[in-house]
Amino acid sequence: MGSYPKLNHIFITERLKHRLNDINNHPIATVIAPMGFGKTTAVNWWARRLVKNHNDTEVFRQMIVTDSITEFWSGFCRAFKGYPKLTNQLKALGYPKDMVAVSVLSEILNDALSSSKASIYFIIDDLHLLRENTLTPILLYLSRSLPENIHLILLSRNQIFNEEERMRLGNLLCEIRIEDLRLENHEVALYAEHCQLNAKTD
Repeated sequence: MGSYPKLNHIFITERLKHRLNDINNHPIATVIAPMGFGKTTAVNWWARRLVKNHNDTEVFRQMIVTDSITEFWSGFCRAFKGYPKLTNQLKALGYPKDMVAVSVLSEILNDALSSSKASIYFIIDDLHLLRENTLTPILLYLSRSLPENIHLILLSRNQIFNEEERMRLGNLLCEIRIEDLRLENHEVALYAEHCQLNAKTD
């Protein structure tokens, strides 16, 4: 019985592995690329191995499916279902509409999660669907105020932070871009070899 090309296997380049692992060194990370570049696949691949290699690591995920802030906040609260008290506090607070409420949100998250010795990762996918820009100030504030063990990972087709915001974040921000996800010529050859295909690259 002949062997078949391993076309459905996930192929992550060594270069991309290094970029993904760099997320651990920053409180906030963005993965920005158009549809089809494998943002979700790469981050999920990395997160699964992270949990496998570090049993005490916690990963929370939220997939945005509409541009509704109300639905976003409901999903954000549900993501912490393993922390019932935190979930109830977040529901009671509601979506923060001013910086006073954002400060309260930060305090609630700090109180609930700072005692954990484990690294905590919160992944928000398809952030581009939220057309309202009210989330950006919240993310900027949390990136500076949450405990060191907490990391925010944001996936989007569009830029999340403008140039000024990126400069203000400085080395707090890890940016994974199209060029990190796109295969270079020699990596195409490696991918073909992985799939048991013959391929030539110029």
